[in-house]
Order: sequence, then C-alpha cells, then structure tokens
Amino acid sequence: MKIHFVFLSLVTIGSLLACNHRTAPTAPANVTTEEVPVPSGAPDTTLIRGNNQFALELYSYIRSDEQNVFFSPYSISAALAMTYAGARGESEKQMSKVLHFEADQKTFHPKYHGLLQYIEGLNQGERLELSTANAIFAQKEFTFLDSYFDLVKSNYGAGLQMLDFKNELEKSRLTINEWVATRTKNRIQNLIVEGMLTEMARLVLVNAIYFNATWDVSFDEKETVKKMFYVTPKTPVEAPFMHKEGAFKYLKDEQVQIAEIPYADSTLSMLVLLPDDAASMVKLEQELSIGKYQAWIAQLLPAKINLLLPRFKTTSEFELSDVLKKMGMPHPFSLSADLSGMTGKKDLMIDKVIHKAFVDVNEKGTEAAAATAVIIRVKSAGMIPEFNVNRPFIFIIKENAHQNILFMGKINNPVK
Repeated sequence: MKIHFVFLSLVTIGSLLACNHRTAPTAPANVTTEEVPVPSGAPDTTLIRGNNQFALELYSYIRSDEQNVFFSPYSISAALAMTYAGARGESEKQMSKVLHFEADQKTFHPKYHGLLQYIEGLNQGERLELSTANAIFAQKEFTFLDSYFDLVKSNYGAGLQMLDFKNELEKSRLTINEWVATRTKNRIQNLIVEGMLTEMARLVLVNAIYFNATWDVSFDEKETVKKMFYVTPKTPVEAPFMHKEGAFKYLKDEQVQIAEIPYADSTLSMLVLLPDDAASMVKLEQELSIGKYQAWIAQLLPAKINLLLPRFKTTSEFELSDVLKKMGMPHPFSLSADLSGMTGKKDLMIDKVIHKAFVDVNEKGTEAAAATAVIIRVKSAGMIPEFNVNRPFIFIIKENAHQNILFMGKINNPVK
C-alpha cells in the first residue's frame, strides 16, 4: 500500500509565535485553553528553531509522491552535531549554514548538551518512554585528538569504543549494528548494511532514539473500522481507521486542516496536517517553512472534532550524503574536507550519512525509533581509484612534445 502521510512529532515548549488571525471552531466549554507549562531547564530556543528549520528543509528534499516517508531530524542533527565538533574552515561554515548550527562552537555544544538533557528528562517510564544515546566507534591505533573525544563525551555523552575497520570490517559493522539495535529495542536493525562500511573508515558517529507513548486518551479498538483511503482521487485502498470524537487543538484554513493529538500528560503530541487534495499537498510541501510551522502552532485552538485516523506502520531508510551536498554542504564530503578538529590534520572526510527510522501508530499510542550513523573515512591511505571505461568515451592519439593531436575518436559500442 502506497500512502503519502505527513507525520511530525514535537515537544510543545510554550507559545512559539503570537498571531492575530486565527481560523478555528469555537472551543467547547469543557476544553481548557491553558498552555502546557514549560519544564524547568528548558533548552535554548534558538537551537530548537535551527533544528526545526533543518527538519523542514530536509523533508523537502526526501519527500516522495509514492512512498511513505518517516525520519528523525533530531537523530540526524545529533549525529551531525558530533561531526561538526571536528569540522573547521569551509567544512565548518557549510555545516553551520545547512544544519542551522551556531557558528561559535564554544557556545553551541554546551547548548546541545542542554537539549539532550532536556529530552532525557521527558522520559516518564511506562506511559511515555523517550531515550536517546550517542556513541563513537574509532579505528584502533589511529591518532585522534583527545580534545575532540573529550568534547563529544562531555557534551553528547558519547561512549568511545575502539574497533578495527581495516582488519575486522564485518565484526566492526556487526558491533555498531548491535549497539543500535539494543538502544532501539530491536526496532532498528542492520543500520549499516553490508558494503556500506569499508576498510577506509576511521570513525563512525552514531545516534539512536527510541520513543513509545500512549495517547492521552486512547482510541477504542471497537470503533476502528475499514474505510477507503485515497492514494489518488482514482486510487482508493481499504485501510483500518481509528475513530475518536473529542477535544483537540485544531486549525482549518484555506490550505490545510491540522489536528494536534496529545500523548500521555500532553508532554508530547502528534500533529496531523491534512491538505484538501493532491494540488494542495504540492502547495503545502512547497511552502513548508519554519515561519509556517510556528504560525500554525500559534493558531491551533481547542475544538471538538470527529477524528478518523488510519492505523499505520512504516520503515524508511536513507543514505543522506547526496541530499546534504545538494542542500549546500558538499565540502565535508570532498577531498578538500577539513575535519582537522578530530585529528589535527586534514586527513579525514565524511563518507556516508545513514539513517533508518520506524514508526507504528495504533489505538494505544505510538512507537517510534531511529538511528543515524556518520561514517568518517581517511582520504587516501593508498586508495587506488577505479577507471572503468564501461560507457561511451572519446579518445585522442597525440604526439607529446607539442601535444599535437594526430587521431581522435569516440567509441559508442566497442564490439560493433
């Protein structure tokens, strides 16, 4: 079944933006309009805005008109923040711009530490479980700066494990995957598939996040019914729809309907954004921005609605290197990369950024997990480039004293 579903999970941190023009039904008398209180030790709001802006911009690059899409921008950001700690020069500038990271790393990483502590503090156990973890897997006997490892450990809580990518590649891959599986309760398995990790790897930075929460008010399974879900106006599929009539924060304007479904104790919630039709979806995706996002949240008002939400479960996998290059940070992936904050030398570059995410939304609540691995490789170390002439090519025969071309041709089919 092909479903295009926009899913955003967020932590509500007070009122994000005041807005004068709101369109929503009148709130029922029994619905509270009080904001969820901001917990003590709230994280830096500029950091959160930057992370949210990156999330929405990344979505615009990985969205699909045919396949389900689900990812954790938080996990991707955290793994790349640990990479950013070692970036310098042009690599640092491009990462700062694309990821919306503060340029001053001396103040940025302590702020990220505050965000990590805040996220961990939201964990409530049985009704709302939320945990995140970071790790560093480094090539043994390869020289890294102690200052880099110390920074990542103190600000990101990342434990260090030495592996041997050069001689025990498969064992190293399985070790990393096992760490991820353990911290996501086996929801994310085989994050790094065979062939993605090479003997050129010197460092793998990993983030894992796990979330499992019940709805503040669960859906009654007896009210779940089969209804038609329209993949396109002419392509209906039958799906199980959960049903609940009740009070939710809600917005309807000329472009979209939005409902906010709270999890236990309203600490976290799900936003569902429903455009009117396929054309409206295209317009909605094109106009997704941090300003729109903040304005929508500010305009949500309590209302009584009749909610029908399809039950769904999906897994997404991404190799984000090309996406991040297109977004404006090709430098750290190139031979000119400057990750000298890791080793003191410009000998490393980002090889791959791998992400995998899982979500299951049902009558009881939501279970979600994600993991991100940033693979850092050495630039050369005797690498032999491959020159595989397996497609049409031009050739020239010349004399070398004056570079005089004697013959020139093109081969489209070498056996014809």
